[in-house]
Amino acid sequence: MLLEVLRIGNILPLSMGQRALVDGTLWDEKRKRQYFIPRGTDIIWNLGAVLKNPEYFPNPEEFDPTRSMPYYTKECSNYSDLFFMRRSRQVIEL
Repeated sequence: MLLEVLRIGNILPLSMGQRALVDGTLWDEKRKRQYFIPRGTDIIWNLGAVLKNPEYFPNPEEFDPTRSMPYYTKECSNYSDLFFMRRSRQVIEL
């Protein structure tokens, strides 16, 4: 339930800065475009956009504590846990 409270009550709209450790690329499916991220680039995630995105959280404005239950988190996108920093803080080379 705590994770859902943190998601809904997001007080930090942007993530802490991260730095790309290697050259990499990101694919934007919506725009059908590839972006090159050079090594050493500072990256800031727009957490507000991710945490309220219905693609990652169905009914994003609704409080649903079951989202953070183990059976649900396996179905979530890798982006859904950015806010909670459960993953390594390294940019993954694609």
